[in-house]
Amino acid sequence: MNILTLLGSPRINGNTATALTWIEERLTTSTGPHTLTRINLAEKRMAGILPAHYQAYAGGPALRGQEALTAAGIQPGVDDETDAILDAIVNADLCVLATPLFCWTFSALLMQLIERMTTLVTGYGTPSHDSQVKDKGFALLVTAAGPIENNAELLPVAFDRLCEFSLAKNAGHLVIPLCSNPEALADNADARGQAEHFAASLLDGCA
Repeated sequence: MNILTLLGSPRINGNTATALTWIEERLTTSTGPHTLTRINLAEKRMAGILPAHYQAYAGGPALRGQEALTAAGIQPGVDDETDAILDAIVNADLCVLATPLFCWTFSALLMQLIERMTTLVTGYGTPSHDSQVKDKGFALLVTAAGPIENNAELLPVAFDRLCEFSLAKNAGHLVIPLCSNPEALADNADARGQAEHFAASLLDGCA
């Protein structure tokens, strides 16, 4: 199985990275020919969604890379690595989105990528609805400083709707609350057990 993890935290060694590492370790030590790649979005250059990107979602011609930037009037030479990330998502069998909770939703880094992921979908709301990630496994990991109740419970709902929109297979979600700092989280055996159990469920669900 080709597994891709996407770390959407601006801190590549923060709480979300700690919990994601637990999941990755469980995924890579399982039996089976699995390959795993992590992309730290904080280390990538990503342009926001442009009209030229959106027209593919709306049913028009798909423009990518410098072609889309030029159509938006952006000068050549702007380095945008988003298309390569989208290609990695399309080529993965399982994609784990990992984010800290920001303002009750995805981090800005991950939200920017999700906006570009809409270009992988065509014909939404019509009989010709299709997607380049159709039937691919998608999973969500969330770390939150506060509790789940009245704080993080809406993000899994948004993720469920993203999967429906993308025609992706919803492999599940895990929210780890009350994350104070990476050092304390690293010593939290209960949180680690939840992450490892979640990883095992991903393998069972996407096998």
